[in-house]
Amino acid sequence: MITLSIIGSGALARSLFSAVRQEESISCSGVCGRNPEDAIFFEGFWKTDYQELLEADILLLALPDKALSAHFDLLEQYGGLLAHCSGATSLSNREHYPSAVFYPLNSFSKEKVTPLRDTPIFIEASTVEGLKQLEKLALALSNRVHKIDSAQRLALHLAAVISQNFSNHLFAQTQQWCTQNQIDFSWLRPMLSAKFYEVFELNASTIQSGPAIRGDQKTLNQHRELLRRHVPLLEVYDALTRSIQEFHEKKL
Repeated sequence: MITLSIIGSGALARSLFSAVRQEESISCSGVCGRNPEDAIFFEGFWKTDYQELLEADILLLALPDKALSAHFDLLEQYGGLLAHCSGATSLSNREHYPSAVFYPLNSFSKEKVTPLRDTPIFIEASTVEGLKQLEKLALALSNRVHKIDSAQRLALHLAAVISQNFSNHLFAQTQQWCTQNQIDFSWLRPMLSAKFYEVFELNASTIQSGPAIRGDQKTLNQHRELLRRHVPLLEVYDALTRSIQEFHEKKL
């Protein structure tokens, strides 16, 4: 039986807690966070003092990157495996006790619990024993566990930001544009759904379409004229047009 505690009560912490509660081989010792309003979600596992969490085998820091350093200092004397859940923060080496990284790669929200069973989890630890312990935890929660180092994890995190965060921003821009022009955004669903599945079956560079890769200057100019009074979106349009053409060795 693995005993586990969580510091943090945000989106990731909620999905971790929900997954742990469904796994009989893991016992949750408690959850501690800054917002007392989150206590309702964590039921009787909510702790107001982090000291109550320190008997667990593993302590997960499901916190923003900027808060990790202070918590590692605060928990320097914690004798178990201390692991953060960040993709962009390197493995921290503690002087006397093991440290680790437990990074689930998915999109998390406080409004909706994200299942971890098919979520890739990337692990790293400062000791061999710590890595074995962390792998046991990860395998209990997910079918997709990978061992990678901090440099690979940072590169992976960047890939996630470009592919998911940036694309979501483009969706937000598109939804706003559709609303302004009385267009139903759902009309784009078949095209977007097909492209999403294609990029995992084919090389994305081989299925690029649109006026930029065709060198269709007439259509590009028509689009730019439409965006003449929407300067921020025009700048995005021009930047992505250049990027597509440069990637495929074409010129404006």
